[in-house]
Amino acid sequence: MKKVYIILLLLVMTISAGCGTGTTSSHNTEADIELDKPSVTITENNTLGKDVSDIESEKNSSDNSDDRIIDSGFWVNELKTDNGMVWKYTPLISPKVAGVFDCEDDAKFVFSYEYSGYNRPDGTKTATLKSYGCQFIYVSNPMLGYNADEEVYPTQEKQIKETFSLTANNGINKLGIYDVGCITFALYKDLYPEYPEMKLQVYGIPNNLIEQRFGDITKCDGRAYKDFLVKDCPNEDFVSCVYLGEKYITDTSIFYIDYKKMAEENDCGQFLLVLKVSKTTGFAYLMNGDNCYNISDNEKYQVWKQEHIGQFIGE
Repeated sequence: MKKVYIILLLLVMTISAGCGTGTTSSHNTEADIELDKPSVTITENNTLGKDVSDIESEKNSSDNSDDRIIDSGFWVNELKTDNGMVWKYTPLISPKVAGVFDCEDDAKFVFSYEYSGYNRPDGTKTATLKSYGCQFIYVSNPMLGYNADEEVYPTQEKQIKETFSLTANNGINKLGIYDVGCITFALYKDLYPEYPEMKLQVYGIPNNLIEQRFGDITKCDGRAYKDFLVKDCPNEDFVSCVYLGEKYITDTSIFYIDYKKMAEENDCGQFLLVLKVSKTTGFAYLMNGDNCYNISDNEKYQVWKQEHIGQFIGE
């Protein structure tokens, strides 16, 4: 029974993430895409009520891909809820792009860290972090006319996430620092009539600014530290931060950020990722920044970095 509750929670989180969070109280109620109701009732791929072990065994099953319903580039699942049946549409990238964590992976409960090995730069090792998570996801689902709630909820025009997580253990904070971050983007431009301009910016937080605000961060209030990063700094238009670079995201792609170099050159102890989009409905994307690495062989890493310099942000 406990496993069933876990699956229910994951489904709620996935659907909530797909809806996004609005920047205003009003919503766009016009359809972004109009599709007909599928003529086949899907039961094979429903995850509601299944054990985690059942879901894991289905990930690599040929039946899981051969039997599913694909409609206009969306993977269709019928979910049982308290309000009846809900048809969930998961956007697909075809063919899948190696190394990119996408909405299909998220719907199948694939863990994002499973891509760490593929995306790992030469001369680095995957970082072991106590707590970390950096993902932005938004899916503007088709309007079908029969789901209980088909209001189109907008995402935010600007989303912010700190690079290093501050975690507490027995009252002592520890900052999960790593050297190199990998950021992947899954963009679903073929599924929507228009797609927004998307830009990722990187800002550094100077060590002296952090010290002035919090003194010893090992003893500071973790919530106040988080609010300072994702609320105070943006509200001040990042005037106290160091602008380190940006990249326009135009297609499904993989990027890297050399935080070790940025920290040494700018005396920064923390970084902010700022994702901006030019419209808030009528598209889908997933940004994953959970792949983190530490440099183990700097000479080998520098050679690899120069060979892939076009994928680095802020270089």
